[in-house]
Amino acid sequence: MRVWGPIIVFITFCSQLSAVVINVSDVPSLATAIQNENNGAGGDTIVLGAGTYTITSPIGTTDTSIALNLAKPMTLKSLGGASTVTINCNGVANGIQIKAGGTVIDGITVTNTKLGFGIGNNGQVITGIV
Repeated sequence: MRVWGPIIVFITFCSQLSAVVINVSDVPSLATAIQNENNGAGGDTIVLGAGTYTITSPIGTTDTSIALNLAKPMTLKSLGGASTVTINCNGVANGIQIKAGGTVIDGITVTNTKLGFGIGNNGQVITGIV
């Protein structure tokens, strides 16, 4: 008799140990973090320090109608809550395009966008958004 349940739980637990926290404090470091997540396996947490992040060119995509494109699962959150972090999307149609299930957005104010969010798959968690 084979017992797969404990093995699968152990593998899932170990795979989560490799996730890292990436602290960003400006648009270039945010762009690098998102692009690295999109080009890799994803699963990391990007923590935005206090401030306004004005997006002047698309991050994670070449589509100029999207400010931020989250193609792999990741967590994008503020260090101090939505009152401390603003993403100014500079008038684009979709502020944040979420393509991957398992993506979490928490504690961010999103401004200057026509549609706010574009959500492509199931399993996203969006909390504390203004």
